Amino acid sequence: MPTARIRMRSDVSRSLVLFLLLCLFLAVGLRPGVSAGPARSSAGSLWFSGYVLDDNRDDPIPGVTVVLTGYNLTTQKWDLIDRTDTNQSGYYELSIIEEQFNYNQVFIEADNLPDYVSTNASSVGGTVVDWDTIRYDAPWGSKTRVNNNFWDTYAPPTATPTQTPLPTAQDSATRTPTPTRTLTPTVTRTTTGPTRTPTRTATAGPSGWLRGTVLDGDTPQPFAPPCSGATLQIGPSLVVTASTTTGQYGPLALPAGTYTVTVSAPGFNGATATVFVAGGATTVQNYVIYRPVIRVWPVTLGIMASAVPTYTFHIENKGLAGPPWLDWQASTGTPWVTSMPVSGTLASGGQQEVELRFQCPGKGTWLVWLRVTHNDPCAKTVEVPITVNCQQAAPQPGKHFDAYKKYTLPIGHVASLGDPYQWESKWTNTGTVTASLATATDTQTAGCGRGPVWAAGGSIRPGGWMKLMSNGFFTATCSPLVNTVEWKANWEDGTISTTTVSDFVYVVNGPVGQGLVMMKELLSPLAGAQVGNIVTFELVVYNTTGLTFTATITDSYDPAYLTYLAGPIPPTTQSPGTLVWKDRGPLAPGGMWQTTIMMRATQPAAAAKNCAFVRANPPGDNMMAAGCATVKIAGNQTALSVVKDLTSPLPAHTGDTVAWRIRVKNTGGVTVNAVPLKDSYPAAAFDYVGASPPPTTVDAAGGKLEWANLGPLTANQEQVVTVRLKAKTPGVGWRNCAKTSYQAAGLLQEPEACATVDVYSTGPALGVDKVLAQPLGAGQVAVGDQVPFTITLRNLGAVTVTNVGVLDTFSPSCFAFVDAPGMSTGFPGPGKLLWTFAALGIGEVRSWRVVLRAVGVCANATNGVSVTGQSPLGPPPGATGGVTVTLAGGQPAIQVRKSLVSPQTLPRVGDVLEFRLVVLNSGNARLDHGPLEDNYDPACLEYVAAWPVPNVVDDPHGIVRWDQAGPLLPGETFEAMLYLRAKAVCLPSQNCAWAWMVDGSDRRVEHQWCQYVYSAAGRTRAYVPLLRR
Repeated sequence: MPTARIRMRSDVSRSLVLFLLLCLFLAVGLRPGVSAGPARSSAGSLWFSGYVLDDNRDDPIPGVTVVLTGYNLTTQKWDLIDRTDTNQSGYYELSIIEEQFNYNQVFIEADNLPDYVSTNASSVGGTVVDWDTIRYDAPWGSKTRVNNNFWDTYAPPTATPTQTPLPTAQDSATRTPTPTRTLTPTVTRTTTGPTRTPTRTATAGPSGWLRGTVLDGDTPQPFAPPCSGATLQIGPSLVVTASTTTGQYGPLALPAGTYTVTVSAPGFNGATATVFVAGGATTVQNYVIYRPVIRVWPVTLGIMASAVPTYTFHIENKGLAGPPWLDWQASTGTPWVTSMPVSGTLASGGQQEVELRFQCPGKGTWLVWLRVTHNDPCAKTVEVPITVNCQQAAPQPGKHFDAYKKYTLPIGHVASLGDPYQWESKWTNTGTVTASLATATDTQTAGCGRGPVWAAGGSIRPGGWMKLMSNGFFTATCSPLVNTVEWKANWEDGTISTTTVSDFVYVVNGPVGQGLVMMKELLSPLAGAQVGNIVTFELVVYNTTGLTFTATITDSYDPAYLTYLAGPIPPTTQSPGTLVWKDRGPLAPGGMWQTTIMMRATQPAAAAKNCAFVRANPPGDNMMAAGCATVKIAGNQTALSVVKDLTSPLPAHTGDTVAWRIRVKNTGGVTVNAVPLKDSYPAAAFDYVGASPPPTTVDAAGGKLEWANLGPLTANQEQVVTVRLKAKTPGVGWRNCAKTSYQAAGLLQEPEACATVDVYSTGPALGVDKVLAQPLGAGQVAVGDQVPFTITLRNLGAVTVTNVGVLDTFSPSCFAFVDAPGMSTGFPGPGKLLWTFAALGIGEVRSWRVVLRAVGVCANATNGVSVTGQSPLGPPPGATGGVTVTLAGGQPAIQVRKSLVSPQTLPRVGDVLEFRLVVLNSGNARLDHGPLEDNYDPACLEYVAAWPVPNVVDDPHGIVRWDQAGPLLPGETFEAMLYLRAKAVCLPSQNCAWAWMVDGSDRRVEHQWCQYVYSAAGRTRAYVPLLRR
């Protein structure tokens, strides 16, 4: 990585960025080299030429960009006149047409020289600016030239530049005033290695003036002055103070010459610059300094009501010494649940992850915050506002679900043989029907390593989910390896829904280098394709290195869904599913190769993949990249929809005939011959009366009606069915559902629609219901959890009911009572709760919450409720309700986090790297024992120290292990610090932490976290006398 001498902020204005790009380039050395003589220049042009050489070895440095800029007196703007890159000999040439030389100043500057620090700039023919820029001033006729060539010849550095002659009074009267060129010094937040900058002192001569502004670069635009005030030491003895309100200093009258100016402010990183003060002129020198700050970024979250997602925030210490003590905590109250961790120390340059969990109690918006306190002398407590938009949960009626699959490791979809991998897949019940069983089967491309992973979950209620995770190491090469998870949901009515999700990674034999970037995008049609459409993909390869090379690109697609047609660059070879472009390029530094690929969509697909892989040829060995794009293909396929409406009046009464209308429609593009229909209703609440057309099968006792075939239905054709039932039992929300089924893209689809009706009695009637107050995250409850229920009591009759008693029953071995807010609760016996009401009017509804704690493991813990009462017409019929919940033991889970604490800049060979390893008990069961192990590449890193002292240190094999990271209670952590020294250049080196633990039931959990480490060669310095003639 380059040594950053100039800080370009992302929040500066466009005009400031453009100005800084002209005025401030990365400091490099333009050192004169020995030459037999200057090359002759073209007539009418001025030429500037020279060499860039390594200070330590006098080796040429190729590929350095050198630019010539000037202030155009005609346009009153700064122009980029010429630019070039040094060749293999480090040589450069810049030129300007003398007839167009309408400039009173030109600047020669260098850029993009990685791992060098500029020092020792000097010049005979011009003025040195900040050690890394040379300025030439008009009039040009007074300059000594050889055939219009400003040639660099080798000479020792001189500490004092030759002064440009001051204009005479006559010159001043006729010349356009020279615009002030404001330069911001190059400032870094961290201390680099020592430089060989000579001390300069002012020389005798006419006086000039120095003024400028000192600003705080960490404040929003426009910058404000430092909060603590700034002091400038100019030369060895002069000290001045900048204004605390404006940040301005000067103008100061100084003898003409060069000065070393050091800026300091309490709580800020300092800045040093070398300034030349011209006699009879005003020099403006501005400074932007930076205070070490704590950065946390605000976010806006949109989550569904009752969901409990986890979000990770990053806190970064940009340089506070101390180390500072920080307290990061969430505001109290909803919708927070937990945060981890809550306090600690954060060293300068360190980073900390904070995980926050939210709980939405219902629809609404809450403004909450993450508060970080620290010892920054210039900043208040950081309060990060977070807007949580809790949307009303709106599950889709019927059987619906979402699923995804993704690789979390490796990053970038490219890995080496033997590298670790991590992936996860999740299935979520987004409908209103409980899945009695959800299963997942994981497979991957044949011949690419391990066998399938299979998992099964229990009952998953609406809002519940199941997650499948796996990690390991790649054991075979594959291009690409496609990993697919097939999810199957068994619904309570016996039907099965299936879906597949996948992700990919290219596994190669050999190290994976950095520097190539692959972009693969779908150009058209963006809204999805129809079968028969032409689908166009774009493929772009970028070279972000300093090397020039050719590359081979391989494109892979599924020939079952796509067929290759053509493109502007024909592939070298092609076969079904594969296109290859060999030895494309050459790709120069910063260059790109681009093509488009046209294919025809041949079959419907939810996500037809088109992936590409690029590998660089020498000298770009090991550099590779990959990318994928998908297209949804629809068209001539089967699709049915079903809609159900209640057509009789609301509410219904016992004895009434209730009518529903069912509409089945062909929404696809082809005729559907088989159109089955099933209708279901609660047989305890209704008796079958009739239907039109009549059903094929009637199961009155089971409440089921079936039509074997309502087809055929042509495209957009609809079939209407009416169903008539007689209401016999009072109740609220009696549900009647209808569904059809069809096959599409090899998968069974079962659209379903439901309608409800409230049935009231003509005599006394009570209704009682008990439901979970919130969906269970994984379909079950862990021992120790609190479970909220909602009880709803209704008068469904035609008279007032008195002496109403509601009895709640549960097994004391499964549940214990916690609270019933706002209610007077009676305890008639173990596992029983009683609430009484003097009277319940016609249509009156009472609802309250009951909170129980899970105290034991129960496979099917039923929590029932019943109601009794009296009326002038006699007691109402008994009514009951209830909920069955699975109570499991605590669920063990762990998370491992590994972070590089220091250095925050690119590590150099010899640097000691500090890592923090954290094992978190993220489950709700005690973890008894298990090790924490760190694995690093011994070719790149070597062991220095660790705390606590590890049980095993195997440096030759890169293993450090702590035998016991437990016991850990839920939420507790085990933390270790590891110190490794970079001993070789590695781009990158993988450093992984891995832990496994078991709970009291010998259930094992494990997790792995990897940190990529980049190390570069030691920093050298460039010797930079500029443009010596």
